[in-house]
Amino acid sequence: MAIVETKSYSGRLQVRGNDVYVAGRRKTLSTVEEARREAVAVNVALAGQLDRRELKVRPILCVHRADLPLFGASLAGVSIVDAHGLVKLLREAPPRLSAKDVRELPRITNDRLRPAVARLPPRHEAAPVPPGSDPTVALPADASSAPADDEQFMPPVGLE
Repeated sequence: MAIVETKSYSGRLQVRGNDVYVAGRRKTLSTVEEARREAVAVNVALAGQLDRRELKVRPILCVHRADLPLFGASLAGVSIVDAHGLVKLLREAPPRLSAKDVRELPRITNDRLRPAVARLPPRHEAAPVPPGSDPTVALPADASSAPADDEQFMPPVGLE
């Protein structure tokens, strides 16, 4: 299994030591570490399910628009690829999940890892104003992407 963190950077991507640079700017903390944290969160949330299936979550960083090294890159266990490299990695991976697993794992994942988004009211309702806050602060123009009423964020265990 894999988690794929995507970024869109223009410029030449280089791995130097323990850091990723794009167009000469260090990007390690916002890229590689993010992919690693997400893989750990999924491994923790689905530990029993993954162990039973003898699976581990592999972190992949897919960088769009950047010029990557010809043979790809890797840092701290995170594969760094472009869109074509991602397709190649996924196609070359051996099939490991049964049809039942493909149905079950997304449901379990959705139950255990909720989106970390602010709860916004539907766009046609007035936003509740918390005590002591400024009621003149506007909500984003499009709040229609708010999660359903029963959605909550469930922080990954041990990742504080």
